[in-house]
This record gives sequence, C-alpha cells and structure tokens, in this order.
Amino acid sequence: MTKLIYIKFLIILFLGICQKSFSQEFYPTNISSIITDENLLDKQLAKLNKSYLFKKGFEFVNDSISVNKNTLEKITLSTTEKDNLIHLTINYLTFRNSLLNLKKRLQDPELNLTKINENLYEIKYEKYETKIEIIKNLEVKSKPFYLIKTTIIYEKPRDNRYIFPLKTIYPFQNTTWYFDLDYKISKSNSEENIIKIILKKDKSNYKIMFLDDINFIIIFNNVKNISEQINGKYYNNSNIVFSIDYEIRKGQNGMPNVQEINANYLKIIELNKLKNTKKYFEFFFNRTFQIEDDGNKISLETQVYNDEHNPIQYPTIKAQ
Repeated sequence: MTKLIYIKFLIILFLGICQKSFSQEFYPTNISSIITDENLLDKQLAKLNKSYLFKKGFEFVNDSISVNKNTLEKITLSTTEKDNLIHLTINYLTFRNSLLNLKKRLQDPELNLTKINENLYEIKYEKYETKIEIIKNLEVKSKPFYLIKTTIIYEKPRDNRYIFPLKTIYPFQNTTWYFDLDYKISKSNSEENIIKIILKKDKSNYKIMFLDDINFIIIFNNVKNISEQINGKYYNNSNIVFSIDYEIRKGQNGMPNVQEINANYLKIIELNKLKNTKKYFEFFFNRTFQIEDDGNKISLETQVYNDEHNPIQYPTIKAQ
C-alpha cells in the first residue's frame, strides 16, 4: 500500500466520528464529498463541491464559501501550500447542541487518535496529518453555534492523481425515506436476478432512516403486524454499501452461536416466503448497490447469480 493510499484510508477512518444526537447536516466522513481537487482553476488547490452542498440546502457563494440561509450554517474552505505540503482547512459552523457522541467516537481506540485536549484530536503519519478542533460558545444572530474545524495536511502528489475526486453522490445523512423492494429475473440473462430498492417520499409499508453518516435503521411491520426495527451500517461513496448489525447471542458453552445468514441468491418463491421477516430485509440490505438519483426517488440496484445459493454462517456478533 502506497503512502498516498494509506493516508487517504486514515483520513476516511479518522473522519467517521459522529452520531445522531450531534445531527449537523455534514459529518466528518462527508468531508471528502464536500471538497474536491478536480477541475480546478490555475493555482487552486481545492474547492467546495457545489452540487453536493446544494442537495443539503447550501447555496454556493464562491469556490470557498457555501451558506444555508435557512439555518445560518456555513461551510468555508481555505488552502495553502508550503514546503510541498498542502494544507486544507474546512470550517463547519453548526448550531447543533450536543458534542457527547462526537467526543465518544473521537476517543474510540480503533481510530488510534491522540487526544490533545477535550476539544482537539489528531492523527499523524509522516508527512500527513489530520486534526479536528471543536470551538464552542460562538453566537450568530443570537443563536449558539459550534465550529468544527478540520485540518488536513498532505504531501502534494507528484502526478495528476486526485486526492479528493469530485463526487456526485447523494448526501443520505439525516434523511428519512419510504421504500419498495423488487427482485426479479433479468431480461437479458436468465442466470441473473436483479435486486432494486426504490427510495421515495410517498408513504409505504417500509421506512429507512439514515441517522448520520454511517448508521441506519429499517422500520417495518412483521407478519403479526407488529412494528420491528433493524439496525445497520452504510458506506456512501460511488456506490452505497449496506451491512446489517447482528446481536450477540451465546450458547450454553458461552461461545457465540452461529447464525445462518440468507443465501446471497434465492429463488423468487423462496424469498417471498420470508416476506416481512428480518431475514427478508437482511437479504436486501447486506449488499453493494449502484445509485441512480431521479429527483423525487432514488433507485438502488445490484445483481445476483444463481450459483451463489449456499448460505453463509456467521457468529451472531453485533457490529460495533
């Protein structure tokens, strides 16, 4: 793994640190979508991603400033270059009022962050550095605000590679959708089935809530018409990846039980027998989907092949 690839991984890992109670419009994992170093003017080092910000109600002022006039929230970007190192500073001014979950995630041992003080955390790797600073007690038009200041320092690439390629993804964080599910044989290949999840605003029997930048829940009525909930994680990039959280269940010997996960491929008649059960939704929401944004609805689509029928068994351990 090259240093450049490794530091991009560290940045993404480091930036995944928020929960619903600090429900600002943009979470740290969204930073790589908010900015881009593609299609730059001469001497520009990076700029804000206008289309991505617009989908969250932020109006474009210029390449370095975007403002939400309804909430007064503001995103600014500043860039400098010194000694062949690029310094990016993304300031996010938000009025949300809780930092507890943010700090809890910052102190997660898996992130390997250094806690400088209660409001400053950082990670360093040779000529690469990322830090987040929380600045409190700000006031804008009599409303309390926080400033989340993210600084990324990295060595300027020697070729034309992009560190922050332009992304056209939909910002799912803090959104709620109803959805329909579709599973049918492909018209072009009888050995292939097409899976679709149609996200829409019109009410239906199934609902998904994207709680923040990584967590989602599904709400549905089971076969007894009792409301149930499924928790999971999602990763939103050029495609969207879903994974279901599984609870820890121990057997009599104290070891985790092994739970049979649905086969990757099922016949349509087999899947219909599972309808409105957790296994039914697990079949759909443990996959990677291509995204098609059609304005009022979003289509998620993938394919499965009928040679992927064997079920896989996993310990029933809840994802952390």
